[in-house]
Amino acid sequence: MMKTITAMLSVLTLSCTVTAADLPFKTGDRIAFLGDSITQNGVKNKLGYVNLVMEGIKASGINADMIPAGVSGNTCVHMIKRLDRDVLKKKPDWMFLSCGVNDAPNGIDNPGVPLDQYKKNITTIIEKCQKAGIKVIVLTATPVLEDPSHISNTNLIPYNEFLRTIAAEKNLPLIDLNKRVNAVIETKADKKSLWLTIDGTHMSPYGDILLAYTILQQLGMDKTLLHNCIGKWMAVPDGWTVKANLGLSVNEMELLRKNLPAGKTVNEWINEQIRKGISELEKKD
Repeated sequence: MMKTITAMLSVLTLSCTVTAADLPFKTGDRIAFLGDSITQNGVKNKLGYVNLVMEGIKASGINADMIPAGVSGNTCVHMIKRLDRDVLKKKPDWMFLSCGVNDAPNGIDNPGVPLDQYKKNITTIIEKCQKAGIKVIVLTATPVLEDPSHISNTNLIPYNEFLRTIAAEKNLPLIDLNKRVNAVIETKADKKSLWLTIDGTHMSPYGDILLAYTILQQLGMDKTLLHNCIGKWMAVPDGWTVKANLGLSVNEMELLRKNLPAGKTVNEWINEQIRKGISELEKKD
């Protein structure tokens, strides 16, 4: 498993936008993450990218506090309305800004937010944070589908271009997640398969690890320490939840229930058996 993620990351040679020798945070900092469902899931999921970024910061010897501010379905219109309540009033030192996935029209059922309004709202969000003394780190929006040629991603291009432009104009750190994720998507042998996401948009554990890796790498985290973190993340128990349907007869189910070890549920026993099987596969790998 570690070979897979290492191979995936090793093909990436994108230059770092940020060239700091170490992470820019310090112990006692409060770090806010403003975003949509990708950010919300980044906190909710055990291997969510927000959790992993915070773990990476801690592994670097920095004890910082997280302020989660991701809400599913949000656009810049929603974020600007709740900025005071969810971010400014909590007085963070830093804020990661992730906005754009729901703003660009997806060509299917989401008309999005007009680009001019997006530019105005993003500018206002950044300037309000700067006025409050908050250092903003801009994240480009990840692809809407794992298909760079899809109209949803074509429509996303000018929104991300604006994020790159305003980050440069205001001398803000920019983490180009869109460029990094698309670079990995291009390496997929089966272009129709989902690898980094569970539905084309929301991150799988692989996707979250890639986002966290990119953020920490481009903010200057020690390479060896970051590699060690990836190894630990890949081995987190229950880091990947698989939903499966078992096709059992009634008799088989009854037999299973009668012979379950004391105190174990069917789900626990199945997980145990699968892990035993995987351990045998690892010996062959």
